Amino acid sequence: LVKEKAIPPLDFGDWITEKYIRAAYKDMGVDYDKDKAAVVNPVEANAGLPNEIWHARDGIKAYATLPEFLGAIASFRATGAKINSTYVYDKETGLKLFGKTAFWVVTPKGEFATFLRRGEAEKYAGTIDGKVITFEDAIGMKSS
Repeated sequence: LVKEKAIPPLDFGDWITEKYIRAAYKDMGVDYDKDKAAVVNPVEANAGLPNEIWHARDGIKAYATLPEFLGAIASFRATGAKINSTYVYDKETGLKLFGKTAFWVVTPKGEFATFLRRGEAEKYAGTIDGKVITFEDAIGMKSS
């Protein structure tokens, strides 16, 4: 225990260094400080990225719209095919989410939106006269 007390406190400033990444940036002729200072807004950066189904046999399949995505899940399930994972994007933040954990909103016209947080889904649903539904409900609406 005496030796343990002799361990100096961890100094993250010394332990975590940017020297390697700075060297790589320099080798590529890219301004590291400029890139580091840039703030990425996922709403803008992820705009237009497709929803994804990670299929056990067919790999990653991309779908431009939520109805196409939900229809594909229903089709895969109808054949008994294994789906490893599904991904959608949060309407508010642009963050990538697991399809099964997202909060789903359906509009009166049958359009869909996905959210990270229930409160935002409920607020959006209230503004469009929509309804918060489960992932399974959304799939069911596209399989009928």
